[in-house]
This record gives sequence, C-alpha cells and structure tokens, in this order.
Amino acid sequence: LIVFFLLSPGGAAPAPAAIHFSTVLRVLPYLSVLILALFGVNVMALLAFGTLFAGIVGLGCGSFDFWQFLDAAGKGALSMSETLIVALLAGGLLKVIRYNGGIEYMLRIIERGIHGRRGAEYGIALLVSAVNLFTANNTVAIVIAGPIARDISRRYGVAPERSASILDSASCIVQGILPYGAQVLAAVGLAGGAATVSAFEVLKFLCYPYCLAFFLLLAIALGGRTPRQSDGKVTEK
Repeated sequence: LIVFFLLSPGGAAPAPAAIHFSTVLRVLPYLSVLILALFGVNVMALLAFGTLFAGIVGLGCGSFDFWQFLDAAGKGALSMSETLIVALLAGGLLKVIRYNGGIEYMLRIIERGIHGRRGAEYGIALLVSAVNLFTANNTVAIVIAGPIARDISRRYGVAPERSASILDSASCIVQGILPYGAQVLAAVGLAGGAATVSAFEVLKFLCYPYCLAFFLLLAIALGGRTPRQSDGKVTEK
C-alpha cells in the first residue's frame, strides 16, 4: 500500500462512498472465510460454507434470487473446469511417473544441490517456480510439484505446513509476474487491451509479488521453528 501510494500521481481524491448496513453484510462472507482459514478449517468445508453463506447474504440483501444464485454457482464451477481437468490429468500422470521410479530419479537430481533443511526449502521454492513458469497456472504447478516437495520435506525435516506455504507463495510469485499469465493478461484487457498497454509495461508496477518474493527468501534464510525428526538427513536447525 505504501509503494502504491508513493507511485500514484497527485490529484483530488474521490468522495468516499456511503457505507450502509447492507454493504457491511456483503463483506461478511469474505471475512468469515479468511478468519476460519486462519483457524485451520478444512479447505473443502470452508469453501462450501463460504459459498452457502454468500448465497444467504445475497438473497437476504436482494442482490439475486435463488435461481440466479444457482446460476452464479454453476458459472463459477464451469470457470474452474479447465483447471480441474488439467489438475486431474497431472495427478494421474504423477502417479504413473512415481510408479516407474521417475519421482525418485528427480529427487536424486534435486538433492545434489540440497544441503540441510534450508537448502531443501530453497529447492522446493525453485521447483514449483520452474513448473509454474512452463504451465502458467499456479494450481497445476502445485499439483505437479507437491508430491516431490512432500518427499523432500520428509527427508530433510521441513514441517508440512511450512512446505505448503513455500509451495503456495513461490507459485503465486511466478504466476503474478508472468507476462503471459492469466492475471497480467486480465489486467491488460481491463486497461484496454494489448494495443493500449503492453504486458511488459505492467511488470514494473507489480509491487506485491516482488515484496512477497523478498519476504519469502528472507523467511527461508532466517529459518523457522525446530524441524521434526526425519530420516537422519537433517544437518541444520
């Protein structure tokens, strides 16, 4: 927020919109999902609750009727269908690769550059970043890199929640700055299309992914809590 404030041109601020009780109600589904996620609620139960709660609030505020709610839920599911199919295919392909020893082979190659827990965390971040670079989809990248990252974390004593956080953060960093990624292309489209704004012109204003990358590398460098015992390959704490 501070960086965007400094980058913003001067000018008169628009008049703030009036806040009504219904406005506060419409924010509650987002807040509830965020708060429950912080308390560790299962992701599937959380998403189902968030969808249902948003539907109840929307119906109560008159934003849509019951059939429009079902239509919106269907369109939301349809928009994720391509990612879902690719994720399922990638998951099945990974099982075949693991069965034929491909995962172990990749682990042996990756482990040549890993020395201790901190090196394993850098390896996990680099692995999912490389996969995301070629797939341009952070969900698919996590599905592909996840099993390998899990094996690395078990061998070098990286806590599961820390490994998951590194996977998520690293994939979001790469996904957010890809000029051919969906997010940057959507922003270019909203700005008037490639004829008006180039995807590469957007990159210098992507403050959040750059800040996230800095703090991810800092968090790995500083280390986390004492790791659990693994198979004896942990060499640092």
